[in-house]
Amino acid sequence: MLSIGNAIIAIFLIAGSFEDQSGVLSQDDDIENITTVLRTEFGEKSAFPRRFIYDKVELNGDEQPEYLIGLIGPDFCGTGGCTMLVLSDKLKVMAKMTLVKYPVYVGQDSPEEKTNGFQNIYVRTGEVGFVKVAWNGKTYPTNPSMQPKLAESDISDKNQLLNAFDDPAWEF
Repeated sequence: MLSIGNAIIAIFLIAGSFEDQSGVLSQDDDIENITTVLRTEFGEKSAFPRRFIYDKVELNGDEQPEYLIGLIGPDFCGTGGCTMLVLSDKLKVMAKMTLVKYPVYVGQDSPEEKTNGFQNIYVRTGEVGFVKVAWNGKTYPTNPSMQPKLAESDISDKNQLLNAFDDPAWEF
């Protein structure tokens, strides 16, 4: 006879086995794969600690979430902000932005929140403040500080991502 505790464990084990068979990557797989991409992109070693935070978010409507990667450390951050990458669901670099202050924001999945089929990303940058970075058909802008300033109230209904204070960070 199963106790309630054993039944709950059995449910988690069964649910986990379905997830594994579906091809969904675990967080450990994500971290390992992102680390490989970052080491390829920025080299194996640095004189300074290098960390990243990440979130998965659906940006292009294909039901395969992309990755927002927030880079942290002296190699990537200055007074104007840090470097952020947008990776495809296949972990290919789609965009590299500098001068990004975390967190960043993405609106609800709706036509008015998309440009050229991709979700707009809202970031705080340098001395400018909040701006919208829009997909130009090939990438997002590399320097968000060149975009028009938005009011902070324009961000209030957006989903917060890459919270450097709350999200776990990993070294690479």
